[in-house]
Amino acid sequence: MSIRRKSLSCAFLLTLAATAAATNAEAKKAWVFFSFTGANLAQPVAISGHNHIVGSWVSYSPYQIHAFVRTPDGQVTTIDPPGTVQVATAMSVALDGTIGGYYGKSSDNLVHGFIRDPAGNYQDVDVPGSSATSVMAINDAGFATGSWDDGAGGSRGFVRRPDGSIVSFAPPGSTLVNPVAINNKQQIAGTLDGSHGFLRQRNGTITTFNVAGAALTTVSGMNDAGVIVGNYQAHQGDLNSHGFLRATDGTIATFDVSGAGVATAQSTLPTGINYLGEIVGCYVDTSNAGHSFVREPDGSFKQLDASGGLVCATAIGADGKIVGFSVNANTAFRLNRKEWKGE
Repeated sequence: MSIRRKSLSCAFLLTLAATAAATNAEAKKAWVFFSFTGANLAQPVAISGHNHIVGSWVSYSPYQIHAFVRTPDGQVTTIDPPGTVQVATAMSVALDGTIGGYYGKSSDNLVHGFIRDPAGNYQDVDVPGSSATSVMAINDAGFATGSWDDGAGGSRGFVRRPDGSIVSFAPPGSTLVNPVAINNKQQIAGTLDGSHGFLRQRNGTITTFNVAGAALTTVSGMNDAGVIVGNYQAHQGDLNSHGFLRATDGTIATFDVSGAGVATAQSTLPTGINYLGEIVGCYVDTSNAGHSFVREPDGSFKQLDASGGLVCATAIGADGKIVGFSVNANTAFRLNRKEWKGE
């Protein structure tokens, strides 16, 4: 069974704590931590405009990756599709709570994409001829994107319309096509061949791009304006990543966390952007300590640290709520905008 997961690669994420206790918190608190009994890691990856949070958590004996959703009222539910074996993960959530992801299916031992509607009904998403299909993102209109394995060691991208029809795409000469974001203009962004960024327009036109002088350019997110964020490495084998921001006119700005009130970064990993242009992510400072960050639209940074250990921010919602996970405690968190803004 071929399994594809969105992963984080900062150096400070290599050491994880062994166990975590389930945590309940009131929604009015600034930092809200939550987990599952017996979970070894709860990792949110997306938050909707109405504050649905989705992601995955890991259990052992037997080893299993589970999908979850945390609804706006604070209820946390495991949402593995029926017939799941080994892995299920939720990757994206729309405004109405529709969820996209992928899972291993016991009946055929293959990876299938899935769409879960707000009522809890599931639909498989499979590109004809694929040995594995993964839904990686869904927009508020129900258009989904992701990748599928072509059976020859490569992958192609696809768009699934709300009526269930699927259009496959791959730029000429590409081998690995990995979409990670679709906005409400039906623009799709992702990474090609592990080293180039791309932007696909609604009409199917695809533009590839790279950070100037970089060996690897990797896309991690895009907002409704079509602004793209990600990271790059200066050379092959470089252990330090750096952030980039691609504007709608195609210009690319690079950045590392620095400035007043924050520890200067040696490695910066942006993970998400909202429609305001607020960017979140994780970074390692020059003393090899890990932190989360927010980059504001004016280019200034805020450092995020929680008591009890390292936290990594993975997504930011329309209203500025941030989600992520605690590396040491193996719990997920949601952070209110007023807390990180200092209001």
